[in-house]
Amino acid sequence: MTASLNYSGEIDETLRMLLLRLEAIQREIEEVSQVIAILLSSGQVSSSEPVSLSDSPSRQEEGEVDLSELSSGQSAQPCIDLVSWLKSRQITLLRTAESSALDEAFDRLAWFLGERFANIRRFYEALKRRVAGYPYPREVELRDETPRVISDICQFAKELYDNGFLSYYRYYRGSRRLIFEPQMDGRVINFFNGDWLERYVLLTAIRHAEAFLPKAVRPGVLTKAVVALPDGQETELDILLGLPDCVIWMECKTGDWRKQVVKLGRVARALRIPISHAALVILDKLTSQQKQTISALLEMTVISPEEVRDFLERAIGITVSESDALGFPFAAQDLSSLSSS
Repeated sequence: MTASLNYSGEIDETLRMLLLRLEAIQREIEEVSQVIAILLSSGQVSSSEPVSLSDSPSRQEEGEVDLSELSSGQSAQPCIDLVSWLKSRQITLLRTAESSALDEAFDRLAWFLGERFANIRRFYEALKRRVAGYPYPREVELRDETPRVISDICQFAKELYDNGFLSYYRYYRGSRRLIFEPQMDGRVINFFNGDWLERYVLLTAIRHAEAFLPKAVRPGVLTKAVVALPDGQETELDILLGLPDCVIWMECKTGDWRKQVVKLGRVARALRIPISHAALVILDKLTSQQKQTISALLEMTVISPEEVRDFLERAIGITVSESDALGFPFAAQDLSSLSSS
C-alpha cells in the first residue's frame, strides 16, 4: 500500500514538473510572438519573410530584444519629416496654421458635422448661404425629414448656439421649422465656408494613422501650410500627413472646386505623390465615372466626406473599426430637450 502511494506521488510530481515546463514554453512562445509582431509593425521585418523561432534570442545576456523598449516605440521606424520631404522636392515651407483658443470647440463641431453630414447637409447649406452676405432665409423647413435627421440637425444647431456661433436658435416642433441666425464673425464664417471640412478630414486622418503606428510614434502633420513651389509660386496645402513609409496629401473644397483644377494639378506634379495617396474631398454628389474622370485629370483621388475613411484605409493599408477611438467627442442629447413648441 505504501509503495502504491509513493508511486502515485512520483506521478503527481512528474506531471507537475511537466506542467511547469509547458508553462515556461508557452511564455517563451508568447514573448517571441510579441517580438515578431512589434518588428512587423515597425517595418523592420517584412511579413513575407519567414521568421524562425531560433532566430530570436531568449535571454537578455545573449542579446535579447528588450520588449519594453520596442513596445515604447524607441526602435520603431520614425515618420517622415515633412519639412525635409518638401525640401527634397525644392518646395519651401513658409508658414503653417497658428493655434487658437477656438480650436477645441471647432474640432468638436467639425467632427459632429462630418460624421453626420448626410443628415445635417440641408441645414449646413442654409447656414453657408446665410453667412454669404445675401438675404437668404434664416429658417429650414423640416416637415418632410425623418426623426433621425431632425434630431441631428437640432443637436448640431444647439451645439452651435451653446458655443456662441449662432446668435439665435429655435426649433418649432409643431410646424417642424428651425429658425437660426449665425454670428457674422470672420472666424465663424470661415468655419462654415470650409474650415470644418479640413478639421474633420485632419482628425480622421490622424486617428487612422495613430491606430496604424506604434504607441510612441506620432504621424507628422502640416495643416494650412503655405509653401513656395519650385517655380516660385505660393500656395496653401490643406493637409500633409507623414508616415514611416509614405506621405498623404489631402485637399478639402466645399465650394466650386472646378476653378482649382489647373492649380491642384500643378501642385500634385510638384509634390510627386501617387494618386493613391493624394485626395480631393468635395461635397458635390458625383457618379463613380465622374470621380474617375476628374481623378485622372487632377492626379488626385476625388472623394466625398463619407469616403474619407475608405481612402485612408487603402492608402495606409489597414482597416480601422469605429470602436478604435473614432467615437463622437460629445454625447448625443435627447431631441426633446432641444425643441420648443
